[in-house]
Amino acid sequence: MEPATTFRVAIAGGGVAAVTAMMALADHSDGRLEVDLICPAGDFVLRPQLIGAPWGGPPLRTDLAALADEFGAHYRPTQLERIEAGACPVVTSDGLSKPYDAVLVATGATPAMAYPGVLTVGLGGLPDALARPGRGSVAVVVPPGTGWTLPAYQLALLVAATGEAGVRVVTTEPRPLEIFGTTASGRVADFLTSHGVDVESGRHVAPGSQEAAELADHVVALPTLHGPRIAGLPFDADGFIPVDEIQRVRGLGAIFAAGDVTAGSIKQGGLAAHQAERAAMAIARMAGMSPPQKFDPATLRGKLAIGNDELYLRRSLADADPASGRDALYQHSDADPGTASDRPLWKPAAAMLAWRLSRWLDDRRRALGGDPLSPIARPELPSAVMGTKTSELP
Repeated sequence: MEPATTFRVAIAGGGVAAVTAMMALADHSDGRLEVDLICPAGDFVLRPQLIGAPWGGPPLRTDLAALADEFGAHYRPTQLERIEAGACPVVTSDGLSKPYDAVLVATGATPAMAYPGVLTVGLGGLPDALARPGRGSVAVVVPPGTGWTLPAYQLALLVAATGEAGVRVVTTEPRPLEIFGTTASGRVADFLTSHGVDVESGRHVAPGSQEAAELADHVVALPTLHGPRIAGLPFDADGFIPVDEIQRVRGLGAIFAAGDVTAGSIKQGGLAAHQAERAAMAIARMAGMSPPQKFDPATLRGKLAIGNDELYLRRSLADADPASGRDALYQHSDADPGTASDRPLWKPAAAMLAWRLSRWLDDRRRALGGDPLSPIARPELPSAVMGTKTSELP
């Protein structure tokens, strides 16, 4: 009997979508997949924890090489430069060109400062003064066009926990977190009020203006996001990649994209992981494997937490296409009106909403000595934990 043909897959990126796809392909594989994880950064970083740095230290980091090894992939510490026509040859920044049978682009988006002189989440650290009494007033600004605004509200809650007044979120949204529906948004408003956070809704603070810097003693803004404009791939005016219903890059049969690098304004870890799962299933089928046929519709999930008080938010996107942007949610009269609850609506009840990653980290909770999935960062993942099977943990 002839040996089975190896099916070569490149995953470009080191964030939620890339790591989720790597984990999913390992689960679907029958032993014929050869997976390369291409990323210049040496660590996978839980970026949602960046907002919690003044309260808990730097965000959790895990070693990408060790993580790739655990899931049977090969880590290449280089950057995707371009994809050439033909048999998916990938050209990387180290000058190598290698052909693959399928490529998944999950390089994420590039954050940029929306307002001059204003602290921006993800671009440098937030000051410890935000977590201290006597800090003065604080405004958290959401730039117009931001599809995923929950980090602004979580940050405001953390700041308000000092017990001082003068914390507000400034946003163009008519209601706080309206993306979860009217009912859920009402619960969010009550939750914020009960914890001392004001919301100035419907205010448009134009990117590039000096207006933002004058809103409070301390002003923090969410970043604007831009696509990477990868050579050889189509992209829209903002540099993001258009994809079809199975995450295939439009017009390119063996090239897929998932996560924040794709077109659509909702840039969120749970949706990035959902797209990565869909792409991994399509790639597995291309390789002649038989992954499960059933695939749940995309669901938007969010969690606000302060102390022991938590609010879980959920809305099904079954009637909308998240790749076409947040406005698609409001074009369907039968769309899910959303759910809000002070009890967990999913398991594990984590702020990190990618189920494979959440489960992987949740399994290592005791080894980490804390909750690696909270909005506030925890100690760095010990290298000894990497490569350890769940059953082998204490």
